[in-house]
Amino acid sequence: MGIDRAALKRQAREAMRQPRPPFWAVTLVYLLLTAWLPDLLGFFLPSSGDETGSVNLMLLFLRILTILFSVVMGFGFDLWSLWASRKLNPDLGALLEGFSITGRVIWMYLNIVLRLMLWNFFLSSCLLMFSLLLLFPLIQANPALIYPVYWIDAFLVIAAFWVLSLRYALAPFLLADYPDDGAVPAISRSVALMRGWLWPLLKLELSFAGWFLLSFLLAQGPYGFFLWRSGFFSLLQQGDWLTAFSLYQSLAVWPVTALLSRLTALPLALWFEPYHTVTLASFYTARRQAQKHTAPPL
Repeated sequence: MGIDRAALKRQAREAMRQPRPPFWAVTLVYLLLTAWLPDLLGFFLPSSGDETGSVNLMLLFLRILTILFSVVMGFGFDLWSLWASRKLNPDLGALLEGFSITGRVIWMYLNIVLRLMLWNFFLSSCLLMFSLLLLFPLIQANPALIYPVYWIDAFLVIAAFWVLSLRYALAPFLLADYPDDGAVPAISRSVALMRGWLWPLLKLELSFAGWFLLSFLLAQGPYGFFLWRSGFFSLLQQGDWLTAFSLYQSLAVWPVTALLSRLTALPLALWFEPYHTVTLASFYTARRQAQKHTAPPL
């Protein structure tokens, strides 16, 4: 069981060229509203409250509001990608379609987050018990082993968490196709569709690893430059960890660094964001077509 990853990617690139306005304009609007706008609010809003704490409550409310707004806009971008993969020529209005079913969109993502948190707790608990029962004698004999064991356990939990999250990757597309059925059926159908298809989707996601890495390096470039110019790495070599950490914290919240990070990664993001999402939408369509030959329709 598998898919032709090269064909899906080729179809995605071809589909991206169809819509008007072009994919990069839609992605630019999406990123401005979901990534840049929250940053601007964080820069200009006060960071501390008064004695009554009223400003802090307002900040908390605004942060929650921006998160929920980004979630609904993310669903709109998924919807745009799905329509683009089907060559339906979606416009900017697709980004706002999620607001017509805001409650269902938020409930779907909240359900997914809760399920993943439970999975994370279960996996962490199992690995902790395994380490204590089987590896404790080794750690007791050589305490230095606790560090590699910790990092190996953390890596295994993160890897398993990511793979399990793929079970819910198709839920937004299913909610887009069946909005009247609600959020929970979309999640259940995603789990059913992904049964036996986790490995093909995992390989598809891993095929984008180079682009993810390049995007990460571009975004982190300004941080690395300013850390180098400020003597951060010299402090590390001297063993002055406390000063280095304080310097890192100050640079991490410096608006200029965040702005340069966004600008540096923007050109690639304008192409890669829709490319990745349209490819995932094409995978969803291919999986639905394969299902028609093996099971009754959803």
